[in-house]
Amino acid sequence: EMHEKHKAMVEELGDRAGVASAWCNLGLCYHSTGDYVRAREMHQQHKAMAEELGDRAGVTKACSNLGLCYCSTGEYMKAISYFETQHAIAEELGLEEACASAAFNMGVAMRLHVRADRQAAAASPALSPAAGASRVPGPRSSASAHLEDRVKKAATWLETARTAGYGSASLHLAHLAFDAGVEDLALDLLKDF
Repeated sequence: EMHEKHKAMVEELGDRAGVASAWCNLGLCYHSTGDYVRAREMHQQHKAMAEELGDRAGVTKACSNLGLCYCSTGEYMKAISYFETQHAIAEELGLEEACASAAFNMGVAMRLHVRADRQAAAASPALSPAAGASRVPGPRSSASAHLEDRVKKAATWLETARTAGYGSASLHLAHLAFDAGVEDLALDLLKDF
């Protein structure tokens, strides 16, 4: 309610940067209540307005928030796309914290995507091309190789975030290792966390 009032006031004043900020704050409120669809609408408005204003840092923030919304609904590829945009712009602008945040969020989204794929494969092995790939002699299937590549990318992004000071990246690296069946590494990472 307060953010709606704030938005109305800054609109009346013609403060477009204030309106963009209000859209962001409204999106954060809706996200915290679990209304991810509405939150995405607000963050899309924020992103559009930040783009109109030439506020590239605002665009990175909007992309981060949109990615988090998509992560919350299990739409990991969309989330990853927004985090990639966030990272690219933040890197271009030299925004170290936004780069680290994007690396962390990308690593988490990739980890969750890998986990979802593995759970789907376990639930229905006959439908998954990667499900039996490791049992077949010869070269790995392309689906299996693709999954391993995504695990490596997730680990790389999470390691980047951990190096940048995101201690909880160790927890996600532990989950990634556990899901990959490397339990000793998972335990070491949990101890580190």
